[in-house]
Amino acid sequence: MNLEIYSGKNSKSYIDNKIFIFLHKKNFEMVNKNYHDLKNEFNKLHNHNSIKRIWHEEFPEELDGIIFELTRLLSNFVCMAKAVIDVNRVLLRKNIDDEIFLKEISNEILKRFTNNPLAQFVEGLRNFSLHYESPIGNVKPVTSENENMGVGDKFEVIDSKLVLIKKKLSMWESWKKGKIFLDSQEDNIDIESVIDEYYKLLTEYDCWYLEKLEKYFSRS
Repeated sequence: MNLEIYSGKNSKSYIDNKIFIFLHKKNFEMVNKNYHDLKNEFNKLHNHNSIKRIWHEEFPEELDGIIFELTRLLSNFVCMAKAVIDVNRVLLRKNIDDEIFLKEISNEILKRFTNNPLAQFVEGLRNFSLHYESPIGNVKPVTSENENMGVGDKFEVIDSKLVLIKKKLSMWESWKKGKIFLDSQEDNIDIESVIDEYYKLLTEYDCWYLEKLEKYFSRS
């Protein structure tokens, strides 16, 4: 889509400033909901009772269910996380024709997302999910180790984490966005930490963006 076709207040798509901010907040609210749904599922990997069940093989089907839900919610998050930036860019072009202001927003997106290897990896993972396959990960146990353990003693599982396998991701030949980040990773990529960091980028940008919008509208 050529975003230059819009012409601010002269556009038929122009909306009131308050509605503009409302729509932005609703778009971000969807990302926020996706993130917290995903985190709730990740928390099952860290919950003591869940760990006990899934790693002592009392309920092996529970782990399969968690992996299914994590895959579904991860796909939802990476798709919406990129879309919220794109949708807001379209809203801007439809309603604001101040090129200086638009350039400031564009430069901020460039700095926070386009030039950020981790953010580009999340966008690349979205493309991977849409055009290749769902990002199905493996759940790995985190075990305790201490110097008092004797020969034959079993490690205690104290936590779990979902990892994406670098080799499997690299089988897709269309990695462009995120290739730098992917190449820099170990064999097992801790996807929860990646998602947490990306969400932090989004929330920090959202605060900055809303403040800029409110100041702009107050003087326009």
